[in-house]
Amino acid sequence: STPIPAFNDALIETLAARTREGERQLFVEDINDSGATIAAIQAKLAAAGAHAERTRFAVLIDNARSIAKVDYRYRT
Repeated sequence: STPIPAFNDALIETLAARTREGERQLFVEDINDSGATIAAIQAKLAAAGAHAERTRFAVLIDNARSIAKVDYRYRT
């Protein structure tokens, strides 16, 4: 979650392109609290043309009221 827009954009574009090439990706976060970070990453990947079926999100602690849904969690 760097505040440098060019780095964010370049990284998102690279990750999206790799999913289009068939790569599967797992994003790991410690806590899904409000869901803002995960939702922002999901939205940016989708806007860049990433294949959603090739991206997964995992967290250690998942807040059930979060706006973002994750695929894997250790504890809710």
